[in-house]
Formats: sequence, structure tokens, C-alpha cells
Amino acid sequence: MLAPALPLIAIFAGLSLIYAWQAWLNVAPWVVPDEFERAQLSRAVASTGHAAQRTVSQPFPSLYAYLIAPAWWIGDTAHAYAAAKAIGVAAMTSVVVPTYLLARMLVSKPWALFAAVGAAAIPALAYSPLLMLETVSYPWAALCFYLIVKALVTPRPRWLVAAAAACLVAPLFRSELGVLIAAAAGAAGAFWFTSESGRRLRRNWTPLRWVGFLVLVAGVVVAIDLVAAHESGVWRSSTQEHSGDMIRYGLRAFGALAIGVGVLPMVAGLAALVTPRGDPAAHERRAFTCTAIASIACFGLYAAAKAVFIKPTGQPFLLERNVIYAAPLLLVGTALIFDRRRVPLAAVVAATAFTLYLVAATPYRLAERFSFEAPGLSVLQSLHRQIGLTSTSATALLIVLALASAGFLLIILRGRSTLWLLAAAAFVLAWSAWGEIAYSRASHQWMDQVVATVPQPLDWVDRAVPQGADVTYIGQSIGDPSDILELEFWNRSVKHVWSTDGTAPGPGPTGVPSFSRNGRLQPSKDVRYVVADAGVSPVGQVIARKIHFGDGQAPKRWTLLRVTRPLRLRQSIEGLMGNGWGGPTTALNQFSIPGDEPSELRIDVSRHGLDPKLPATVRVRVGKLALAVTQRGPKVEPVTTPVMGKVLFTRRLHVRNHLDHAFVFPAPRPPFRVETSVTPIAPHDFQPTGSRARTLGAYVDYSVYPRGSR
Repeated sequence: MLAPALPLIAIFAGLSLIYAWQAWLNVAPWVVPDEFERAQLSRAVASTGHAAQRTVSQPFPSLYAYLIAPAWWIGDTAHAYAAAKAIGVAAMTSVVVPTYLLARMLVSKPWALFAAVGAAAIPALAYSPLLMLETVSYPWAALCFYLIVKALVTPRPRWLVAAAAACLVAPLFRSELGVLIAAAAGAAGAFWFTSESGRRLRRNWTPLRWVGFLVLVAGVVVAIDLVAAHESGVWRSSTQEHSGDMIRYGLRAFGALAIGVGVLPMVAGLAALVTPRGDPAAHERRAFTCTAIASIACFGLYAAAKAVFIKPTGQPFLLERNVIYAAPLLLVGTALIFDRRRVPLAAVVAATAFTLYLVAATPYRLAERFSFEAPGLSVLQSLHRQIGLTSTSATALLIVLALASAGFLLIILRGRSTLWLLAAAAFVLAWSAWGEIAYSRASHQWMDQVVATVPQPLDWVDRAVPQGADVTYIGQSIGDPSDILELEFWNRSVKHVWSTDGTAPGPGPTGVPSFSRNGRLQPSKDVRYVVADAGVSPVGQVIARKIHFGDGQAPKRWTLLRVTRPLRLRQSIEGLMGNGWGGPTTALNQFSIPGDEPSELRIDVSRHGLDPKLPATVRVRVGKLALAVTQRGPKVEPVTTPVMGKVLFTRRLHVRNHLDHAFVFPAPRPPFRVETSVTPIAPHDFQPTGSRARTLGAYVDYSVYPRGSR
């Protein structure tokens, strides 16, 4: 019984093992915010049965959260993470099954296996070890393609119901897959219109009826556009304000996909959409063609609209990630030409011309180690690192591949094809696998560097606190959130992420506490354990301290404390990064001094590592601490925060070069506040080692110590 399926089972098992090995090398999640959001939601499902982020209930997320939820029943986070990755690997690799079934409706078994392997070997399979929706949405889209074609070819109730159900369920895996509903409707309409019934209907149409029909189609398109614009701000903004950009960005996404599969499947897959006369499976090919055209168009429109919408945010807008779903269709089309060895010459010419435009107009991003949204560029980026491939050389290479693809298809037309077919199939699979491996290796190397900068062991908080304890992270002036998200991911006891200035990172709800003049924070009723970042000094018993490199290469310290209730801070600092560099304005809030001893206040201000000739003006104000109601964000309730009250004294310093000065004063009686402003560093000036691209003032260090102790 299983004998006919053994080759497909072997392919699935072999590819799963390869991707499982890559998953093992992927030591930690790194895609912000996707992976961390999926982890939060699925952990909540595993523990409570309901989706939540940082203990706050959330609406239904995705079926993916429920799929990987059982992995988090494993107590050890490292083992649970490995299980979640394994589920993703198995799910995404399962694309071989629907792709094979779809191909078998059109081609012989060997070429159906080729299409299945090709669909599971594209560079985007590097997503399979990640906690991302693509791991389930990619194979589900392929399943929908198969069921749509099957329902068109065999319109029996069971197939019609199966296709409709699969398309309706698809958005529950990923909202983007909602386009499959439109694609299915478009494919069904086109299939009927090109059927014998449709031909009979329009056989005696006059030119006037054709005009009326075209007007009707245009009206339907306009109506759909208006409804979509009303329901979706993304669609409205993209189509009404940036329609030209939509076309360009949509085509670039397909250009990256064409590069990722080795160009030939794009040429052959598009050419296969034209059925030669006398094809014995014309009925099946027509169903496949209608489905492929409708699906490719719908996914392309989605990717184009999204790219235009997110461009102003500065995010990547080369979104091959949103069109990878077309890959199984292109590979089935390629297998169809390889198997039938027939292709219309005009179709080859048109497909080649279109592909030439795609690969020439797509940005290659050679300087990037890897492009998360465009894994298809990985081969070119790998060649750039290994042999110094330039953009001009890359364009030439891709043009040669497109023309060679056309020449190969012409060879098929001449009938001399067996060895050429095997060589072409091997090339396609090898090129795709190369891209997948290059992307995976580059992402692993990058992640290894990130993990090397965070405290070890990764679950150090969970090891230090009692099982079931709730830990709150508190920080300030947070720039790069990756280290905090890793802390939260690996330590399940970290349930809340707060900041004193509204810079706490998502995904998930964040907290901004209110201050009292004595440093007490509200709400604080349930806060028992705290991980304090640089610039935050809670009162409590220190359990552990960890040095890490977080934002840049300069070290900073995390402190885990058992809070002395109620939760209050000894001091807090504003505007200071963990590596000591501050913005143009920084501040110290001193709420209390141990023992109320007479103390000294010292502020060190310097610009280590900068041009010593850079002039600077420093102004220090010392005064009483007051409170003011502040709105830290549009979705955050107003809170009370420290501000400058009565100014006790001010000091000013101007240096023409080499800023390096220490201000020393008798510390006022707490609570008091110190504000230090420094001439901002111009954008074109040298940024200090370890800092991110942000406006800087100087390296500032605040210290309060007993008088006479230095």
C-alpha cells in the first residue's frame, strides 16, 4: 500500500532531516517582532488555552500558535524551543505532498517528484526553523492550489467543499492567505468563461456585447477596489496614492523569487501557462492555468500594496516573502514543460522577455549579509562575499541565465532533450538549495554573534528565582530591544516589560510606572522580583548580576533583585544608554541615600573616542525633585514622572576641544534631580564605538557617595 508513496516519503524525510539540522544550528529566535510574538502567544495557549501576551489576553492570533503550543509543555525552554522548531520544519517541508498531488494531475511521477522537491528546496525554506507563520501558510497555500484545480477538473461535491473549506480556513493560518478566496473565485470564473459552456454563450456576441461585457468586468474590478479601500487602509493608501510604486515593487518581489529559483522556473513556469494545441490534458492544463494566473496576480497585488504601505516606515519593501506561495505553481509548470516537451514559441519569447525585465530591475542588495524579506537574493549575496560579485556582474549573470533558459526550451522544441532535461532539473534544484543554505548559514552566523553578547546561561533568571515566580524587567532609554526580547524568551518567569520613559519594546503590552517623590512605583502590588537595567536602581536584595553587551560593544549590567516591598527606586537615570553614552540631555533622579549620610554628587562628562577638537558646551542644573503628569504614548495611561522642581544651582562649562570634565558638588538632601545638557553631536561626526545611529551628547556618569569616601 505504501510502496507508491515511498519516494515522496523519502523526500520528505530527507529534507526534514536537513532542515532539522539547520534548526539545531539556529540557536535562538531573532526575527523581531514575529518570532517573539509567536512564542508569547503559543506559550499562553499552552498554559491557559487562550492567547495572551505578557499576561494580557489577545484576540485569536493564528492556528500556528495552537500548532506549536504543545511544545511549550516541555519544562526546559531549550528543549521546548527545539520541539517548536521541529514542528515548523515538518510543517513547511510537507509542501512536497500537495505540490506532488497537483503535479500528478498534469505530469508523470518522476517529474511530479521534481516539482515537489523544488517546492521544498527554494531559499524561503530557510524560514522553516523559525517561529514564523510561513512554516504553515506556505504548505497550506499549496494544498489550496491542488484542491482548487481538483475541484475545477472534477466538480463533485466533496472536492468543491474541500476546496472552499481550505480557502476559508487559510486566513486562520495567516491573514495574507485571504487572497486565496479571491484567487479561487477568479480561477472558477476564468475556467467557466473559457469552457465549452462559456464559448457557446459568447459565440454569437456582437461587438456591442463585448463592449458591455468589458464594461461589466471593469465595474466589478472598481467595486472590488472600493470595497477593499473601505476595509483596508493599506489597500486604500497604496492604490490611490502610490499605484505606480505598486507595480514596481510587486514586480521586484517576483524578481527576487525568480532569482531564488534559478530563473529557469520563472521562464518555463510562465510559458507553461499557454497550452499547446492538441495537448491531451488540455482540460487539466486550463484549470491549472486559471488557478495559477489568478493566484499569482492576487499574491502579487498583496505584496505590492504592502511594500508601498510600509516604505515610509523605513522597513524593507522588497517583499519576496509575500510571493513565495507562487513557487509551487512555477515548479509544477516547469515540470509540465519538461514532461510534455512541448511549449509554444511565442510563450517562450514572452516569458523570457518578462523574466529579463524582472531580474534586471530587482535590487540585489549585495552588501547585505542576507535579506530577511527576500531570501531569493542569497545566492548573489553569497557570490558577492566569496568572489566579489558586483551588481553589474550579477545583472549579466542573470541575463545569461534567462537567455540560456530560453535556449534550453527551444532545444526541447527540437526534440533533443533527455540529457538536457536532467541537467536543467539538477541545476534548478542545486541553485535553489544553494540559496537556502547560504541564507541559513548567514542568519546562523549573525545569530551566533547576538547570542554571544547576552548573559549565559540564557535562562539565568529562571534558574535564580523560585519556580512559578513572576519577574518584571525595568529599563530606560532602550534602543535595540533584541537583548531584552532574548531575556524574555529564554526566561519564562519574565512576565512583564517596563520602562521608566516609555521605551520598553514590544511585541506585547509594556508598562510605564508612576513615580512618587520617595521613589515608589505604581502599580507594584504583585512585583516581587525585578531585572533592573542600566539607569534603574530598585531597593532590594541582589540575587544575581550579569554583564552583557546588548546595545553595541560596551558592556552594561543587568541586576536581578528580590524587591523590598513596596517597589521603589533608590535612583533612576534618564537618557543614558547602557554603554554610558547619553543623549543631548540626561538626568539623575535621586530618591534616597542609604542611611541619609551626607554625600557628594559627581558628574563625569567626556567624549572618549571622538575628535578631541570637537567643541562642546555643558550645562548642569541641580534642584529639588518634583512630579508632573506625563503622557508617555498614545496607548499608555498618563503617569507621574520626575521633573525639575526648584533649581538650587547651575554650572556651565565650555571647551573648545577634548571634553573630559568632572563636576563635584555636595549632594542636596533627597529627593533631588540633576539635569545635564551637552551640545549635540552633529550627524556627520564620528559615532563612538558600540553606539547605534542616534543623536548623542557625551559619555555621562552620575555617582552619589558618602562625603569623604574618595
